[in-house]
Amino acid sequence: GGLYSVCCVYLSGSVIGLIINIFIFRSRFKWPSLSIDIAFIKSSLKESYPFMLLGFATIIYMKVNIIMISKLIDVAAVGTYNAAANLFYRISFVSDAISTATFPAVAQLFILQRKEAIAVLNTSITYMLLLSVPITVGGTLLADSIISLIYGTDYFMAIPVFSILVCGIPMMFLATLFNYVLGAIGLQQYALKVAIILVIFNVLLNSLLIPVYGILGAAMATVLTQFVSLIFIGHKITKNFSINLSIRIYVGLI
Repeated sequence: GGLYSVCCVYLSGSVIGLIINIFIFRSRFKWPSLSIDIAFIKSSLKESYPFMLLGFATIIYMKVNIIMISKLIDVAAVGTYNAAANLFYRISFVSDAISTATFPAVAQLFILQRKEAIAVLNTSITYMLLLSVPITVGGTLLADSIISLIYGTDYFMAIPVFSILVCGIPMMFLATLFNYVLGAIGLQQYALKVAIILVIFNVLLNSLLIPVYGILGAAMATVLTQFVSLIFIGHKITKNFSINLSIRIYVGLI
């Protein structure tokens, strides 16, 4: 049916999901009465707009490589790079799940029970490392098998790209967690500023590396940007939390 049919399938799935959620909501909660509270709207927008802009900056950061590859190389290179990049970014659902669970706990505990908030963060960091490091090692060693299994032998050029990208998974996992935590303690403005800097940094890196290394340069730019992101965000985290990882993380990684 072509691209139009695929879009219709996505739209239909979203509508069905909305209807199901409405029925579940109505079975467990009273339907809220709607009213307009201008003061609440203003305060909510003031607190939440950095999260919205942070989301936009993240999307730009994720897609700018593709745009620059299409301009600096060709469309065929975009397909090859996307094959590896899509796998890389799909893995982020793991870090999103842990970070989403960490956010409310840290937000609730940070002011009144700082030690408990620190314990929650350290536990989340432990889980992130125990999950991401094996993924990186396995992805690097099995990159050719993974790409061949999913895309076929025609995408063999995506193998080195994927091998480079998976090296950034631990940094991506931790940076995602730290961004959520900064938002939980009211430092979303700082996270937004860092995101804007990273977008600019990523564009500059791509403009330097893609003409020299092609799609491998785009992958290098992504990993280097993840590294810089972790430095900036991690520095702010260590100013507000005491990071003390359990010995089990070292045992688990070994």
